[in-house]
Amino acid sequence: MQRRVRRREKRKVKRKYLTNKSTLYIILGALIFTLLFIKFKSFLIFIIIALIAGAINYFVHATDIHLHLGHVSFFALVFSYTLGFKFGLLMILLAHIIPELFAGHADKEMIISAVIYAIMCFLAAALNNVPIVTLGMVLVSIQAFLAMFLERLSGTPMYELITENGVEFVLLIFYFISFSKPLVTILT
Repeated sequence: MQRRVRRREKRKVKRKYLTNKSTLYIILGALIFTLLFIKFKSFLIFIIIALIAGAINYFVHATDIHLHLGHVSFFALVFSYTLGFKFGLLMILLAHIIPELFAGHADKEMIISAVIYAIMCFLAAALNNVPIVTLGMVLVSIQAFLAMFLERLSGTPMYELITENGVEFVLLIFYFISFSKPLVTILT
């Protein structure tokens, strides 16, 4: 009987120690994250958004949903505008090219869209003195025209162009009107 009581008491002490240790690790982790966020806020936001955007892009292409959500282009343009061209290219790589490769969806459309995204990112970085909403609307319009033109030349069926690029164009307009100013404010 006394043995059982001692064992129970030892378990309670161990649980209490583990709980205190776990709490300490959580507090330490939160403190490190807070310090990193203060020092490297833009970079951490970039990494988090790139991972989420890449996961969404992977899911869309792994399930063969023929729909472009435009989120990668939007984030690439905003990060190019605020942080520079290299961040836009990195966003294209992390959230567009790599997820589509992992999903087994590497094709001519992926290459065409990656090249168009890169050109738009260069323009966004070069014209970062223009208001983001205005610049976004112009770049999205150019991007939609170029994508439809080049993909049509490469043999993409018209119904696919309208559904994929048309939906992406409408979503990009919505993203820039709704989210570009707050995101730029957070990043700067």
